[in-house]
Amino acid sequence: IVHLGAKPILVDVKGDGLGEPTQEEYTSKFSDEDIIRLTSQWKASYSVYYGDVEPDQKKAYDYWIGKQKTDTLESLDGHDTVDNLIFEAVETFLPIANRANPDPLVKADSSSEGLELAKDVKNGLVDWADKTKLRMKLKKGTRHWVLSKLGVWKISYNVLNDEIDCEALNPKNLILDKDGHIDESGLFTWEYIGEKKKKSASMLAEMFPKHSEFFASKSQGKMATKIEFIEWWYKGTDIFYTTEGKVL
Repeated sequence: IVHLGAKPILVDVKGDGLGEPTQEEYTSKFSDEDIIRLTSQWKASYSVYYGDVEPDQKKAYDYWIGKQKTDTLESLDGHDTVDNLIFEAVETFLPIANRANPDPLVKADSSSEGLELAKDVKNGLVDWADKTKLRMKLKKGTRHWVLSKLGVWKISYNVLNDEIDCEALNPKNLILDKDGHIDESGLFTWEYIGEKKKKSASMLAEMFPKHSEFFASKSQGKMATKIEFIEWWYKGTDIFYTTEGKVL
């Protein structure tokens, strides 16, 4: 079970004295040519590795939904008698394990100010867990862990609502460093991670205005069309987006 941890990308924010601060555009330290070369290598390497993993994922999913194959000797009066043990075990365990949100542990010094701060932070985390439906996200990630052999929770910061985000990702949408490993604190230590995403052409044009004409052409003017792109994290310090060999 993996929690993707990464150092935050710090973006300079400057105020213009006229109201809301303006956010400067993030610039990667890599050239477009370097990014295309790196991501092409990463996708090719992971494709070979994933080729051995995908059949087992499909087998576990089929078993979970009741498509498992049976031996004719196990049939009774022409009817298969197979218990769906994966579904029964997982779906019985998850509600028991997630009756309540995890209790946050907040450490502070022994001063009255420190103890008061720890109490406030703990209460804030309890409220955050309720608002973000953390229990449902833990269930979702654990279910992926059983079926896809990997459970992933992505922790990020949402600048739109000024909140921490926790999202259970589908491992099938990830491109992982096959030589990565999970450290003692449960974090995936890696060189790169790619996450496949889909958004409408209009939203992508808003996110990447320099390429608005590309998205309009790609969607043939139908800006509600969903287009796939990949969000790449490199060594926890660099981030870039690509689609179809193009750096966004």
